[in-house]
Amino acid sequence: PSQSPPTSPSFDPTSSPTHPILECPSYLAGRLPLCTASKDSSCEFGLLRYEVLEESSPGASNGILCARVEIPNHDGWVGIGFSDNGSMTGSSIATTAVVGVPSSGTVLKYSLTARDKAGVYLMENQTLRGTSIFIDDADTTIMTFAKLLSETDEVEILTSASITSL
Repeated sequence: PSQSPPTSPSFDPTSSPTHPILECPSYLAGRLPLCTASKDSSCEFGLLRYEVLEESSPGASNGILCARVEIPNHDGWVGIGFSDNGSMTGSSIATTAVVGVPSSGTVLKYSLTARDKAGVYLMENQTLRGTSIFIDDADTTIMTFAKLLSETDEVEILTSASITSL
């Protein structure tokens, strides 16, 4: 990515929510094979394990996506994006990408506005929860995070849509 992560993201964990905070389950039932971004893409690149938890009470607007990205035989950065049209850069709003870097232990949100480094921007509002990235004993890079389904100026993750639209 084109910008270094901030030393202190603008997330205030001490703020009092008006609705109960949702927690990710230990077992994520959803499975989606991940493909590479090349023309000869293979869907044996990795696996997304996920669970979508809808709002804790009607009108709360605080549903979350719980995700675990697993990439075997890989020790570089890992990313997954959310767009409104299924492409790397969205059509009406910038794609939101969650990128993890094992060497620094960071998992942060970025905005993608183009298909090169000049279009990658660290997002000011870092709201991910439960983030981690590490390489296990089997040489698999594992990134975990929980992301709000609906956030201002970001692509909404719709619970009624197919998860393959991520």
